[in-house]
Amino acid sequence: MDVTLPLAEMSVEEKLRTLEALCADLSRNAGDVPVADWHGEFLDERQRQTDGDYDKGYGQFIKMLGEEGAGQLVSRLRSVCPDFEREVLSVVGGRIWTRGGIDLKTRSLCSICVLAALGRNNALKLNLQMALRNGARVEEICEAMFQVAAYAGFPAAWDALDKLAEVLKERDTPSRLAAPMKNYVLAQLDEIPPQPCPCGATRRGFALPDNATATIHRVDISVDARVHYHKRLTEIYLILEGEGHVELDGERVPVRPMTAIMIKPGCRHRAIGHLRIVNVCIPPFDPGDEWFD
Repeated sequence: MDVTLPLAEMSVEEKLRTLEALCADLSRNAGDVPVADWHGEFLDERQRQTDGDYDKGYGQFIKMLGEEGAGQLVSRLRSVCPDFEREVLSVVGGRIWTRGGIDLKTRSLCSICVLAALGRNNALKLNLQMALRNGARVEEICEAMFQVAAYAGFPAAWDALDKLAEVLKERDTPSRLAAPMKNYVLAQLDEIPPQPCPCGATRRGFALPDNATATIHRVDISVDARVHYHKRLTEIYLILEGEGHVELDGERVPVRPMTAIMIKPGCRHRAIGHLRIVNVCIPPFDPGDEWFD
């Protein structure tokens, strides 16, 4: 069988078909097909695609739930089943919610009708929160519930409206995580729920819609971060605990408590080791300004 076509020129479906054919040939004539290296390349390509879907999905959930809401969703799923959390973000967030064809508001209204009809109240609450951020008005959601009542029964629509009332009450309750004052803002970092990030977990302070100045993050680095850079953000790292390295444009710089680093836009960087740091982002952190080579 001819396997000389470069992997990069194949579609995912062609790669799968070719891999199946190669395995069949190998079982018939062991040793004649150079499958091992090609199979490794295929798996690397699939992993890169999966990583890209995950990052895209996480960014999409941030748009629809906000950083705090997306972080809570990921933490809740990851604490029970990390593999399921990865599938939700990669498939539901990275491949379904990012599709074109219909706008996010329409996609949200479709989702809440289906979930209300099925009685899936946990997912319904989440999707009601997303629908409001995706531009759906309360009146439009209520109108959609008439469709649910007609085709799935009035009790299903009634339960969904109760869940909507719960979401609206929570939305209108002032947050205790950050208290805006006349000339300053307070954030209690140890009360802010941790959110997953490429290098571990972060608690983001001052991540407010009307804040255009800066954000402060306490980051617990538990895994080696992916090399990334920002086009607009300047970051200031202050090492609080632990020892390790920070890679800056390919150079590994040793760090220890009280080491401070200013990372300018365009600098490829990542943290290496088990560290706790404070990271100040100027202007405020933007998940859309995180770039990978």
